[in-house]
Amino acid sequence: MNWSAPSCLRMCASRIGTGLASLRSDASGAVALIFALATAAIFTLVGVAVDYSRLADAKAKLQLAADSAALSVARDAAATTANQRKDRAQQVVAAQFRIASPSTVETEPVVGGVTTYAVAATADVPLYFGGLIGMKSMRVGAQATAVASGSTDNYEIALALDNTGSMATVINDLRIAAGNFVNSVMTGPNVKVSVVPYVAAVNPGISDLTMIDTQKKSSFHADFLRTGFIAPDKNCVLNWGIGAPVGPVGNSSSGDTGGSAIDLIELLNPFRRFALGLFGVSRAHAQAITPNTYPPQSTTSMTSTSSGKSFQVPAGFRLRPFDIGNSVDDGGCDWLINPWPVSHYDLFSRIKTQSGGVAAWKGCVEARPSAAELNHIQANWGWSVPRIEDYDVKDIPPDSTDGNSLFVPYFWPDEPDIDKATGAYIAPGLYSSATGGYHNNYMQDRAPDPVWGFQLTTNPELLGHSILRYDGVTPAFIKESWPNTVGPNASCPDAVLRLTNNKSTVANKIAALGYWYNGGTVISEGLMWAWRSISPNPPYRDGVAYGTASNKKAIVLMTDGVNGLADNGSAADTDNKSDYSAYGYMGSTRLHSTSNRTRSYDAVSTLFDTRTLAACANAKAAGVRVFTILFNHGLDATQTTRATNLLKTCATSGSDFYAANDLASLNAAFSGISSGMGKLRLIK
Repeated sequence: MNWSAPSCLRMCASRIGTGLASLRSDASGAVALIFALATAAIFTLVGVAVDYSRLADAKAKLQLAADSAALSVARDAAATTANQRKDRAQQVVAAQFRIASPSTVETEPVVGGVTTYAVAATADVPLYFGGLIGMKSMRVGAQATAVASGSTDNYEIALALDNTGSMATVINDLRIAAGNFVNSVMTGPNVKVSVVPYVAAVNPGISDLTMIDTQKKSSFHADFLRTGFIAPDKNCVLNWGIGAPVGPVGNSSSGDTGGSAIDLIELLNPFRRFALGLFGVSRAHAQAITPNTYPPQSTTSMTSTSSGKSFQVPAGFRLRPFDIGNSVDDGGCDWLINPWPVSHYDLFSRIKTQSGGVAAWKGCVEARPSAAELNHIQANWGWSVPRIEDYDVKDIPPDSTDGNSLFVPYFWPDEPDIDKATGAYIAPGLYSSATGGYHNNYMQDRAPDPVWGFQLTTNPELLGHSILRYDGVTPAFIKESWPNTVGPNASCPDAVLRLTNNKSTVANKIAALGYWYNGGTVISEGLMWAWRSISPNPPYRDGVAYGTASNKKAIVLMTDGVNGLADNGSAADTDNKSDYSAYGYMGSTRLHSTSNRTRSYDAVSTLFDTRTLAACANAKAAGVRVFTILFNHGLDATQTTRATNLLKTCATSGSDFYAANDLASLNAAFSGISSGMGKLRLIK
């Protein structure tokens, strides 16, 4: 039996009719008759509403098909005959509109001395419930007119596309709409397009390692790992208890988390496979910046100035004597602490995969520092900073003499083998909401050598800091294909497609877009890498010089949500406080303790909004036109207002902001942006 909504409602209506016939013969059934009549009217109204929605959707899809047909005919007008153009129009509409058999007419009116290409399409759309009111179908129509403008302008267009976990149910809508955009706008070699998938970080796919900070030159490189407390004196009883974080953290607004086990189909889908060589990213290798973590490790005897006890401290690591009279920071015990410097790039080569190989850096990078951050550490921490700039939101080329201008390799640290809420042991592997724990637990926690005199801390707040686990021996559980990921590259999306005029390459990239759970949404990073992809400056140098006559640069920024970080399972009251991102954890020094002072999810969102608006302003000042699309398929009223205000302000003008809530309106948004780009444009 077919239990679809239309068939079910038709069956119900039929049964109501049978009941009415019976009720008419029963004089005592007057009340029941009235009730049945009212019920029949309700079912009729429901049926009309369903059919109306179907007709509206069909009309929107027919309009898109007519737009595509008009643009296709105009694009190849010079190389085709009139009959071929008529056939082309019919073929395009029929291929894109499958709801019913369309009728298509192509004409070529001359307007103001210019030949235009008009397509009119109609279709009789079957109705599910029209029979209730005597109608089996209803005709819908659409018209589109395109013109070959003869423009010789060149276009460089960057598509910054939200690939976060909240896109899970609508990723195919994005593929379709962005694919239609590419088909419409890439009308010749004068139009180049780049594709920038973004989540809480971006994978720029940079193979030139001179642009990458492999040697820990940036001020915030390995912010979460350096000098972290990792193991207390094994004979000391801690007299502290780390409680809730300072101030209300609040709730994450990110819808990017996921906890289900990975689907076998997703493992088999070739589009979702990660191929390192495809993007030319070099395999990570030791740079000898981070002190040795491979056993055996040479040690040095050190004596605590507080307790007088002696410990064996591995080379490069440090002994931190407890603070007499103040156990808030150390619990009244001596501690082994991480070394400084620590290089993310080094750590990849110290992770053994399950197959016995060596982990590789996938290519994601962290956000460069802002001027406010650099001013803070120079004024308050006494660090020397070569240059104060908003590196995170400006198109400043990387400079090997200034580490803050380089791009730090993204490295999501291994998280503890414990559920903070219950204290239960959680084996490394893919996160599941059924078992709990942290989102990115991919290695066993490693205890220090007993002869050193330290013990493995059982405090989850500190377990994630230790770099002893990256020992080249302990196998890691790593999965890097979307949507669920685990490992140092967790939630790192596929690489940016650099600027190209090859339509097939761009179309294939968009068709393979996935969605990546966990992390969050950092819109500013998506916008900045879109800008860099059309810039004449390194790291790509793919764009022509700013101000070049007849060259237009544009960014199309699409998101389905708001800026923010995802909460990290049971880690809300630990040093993590959130998932990892291009800005690290919410509890890391960069976000928590510098001038940013982000002690809550709302504060993080506010900071990210500020950085997004600064990036938009800088891009527009450089002559880049910014289009924005809010694809709202589940935001509440507050989130909608926040996202709308952000994207409207970011866009070059009010008319360059688009709101969408389904495939039809998303298609319409991309179509509106494509009109006027390239040598073709829709005029009706």
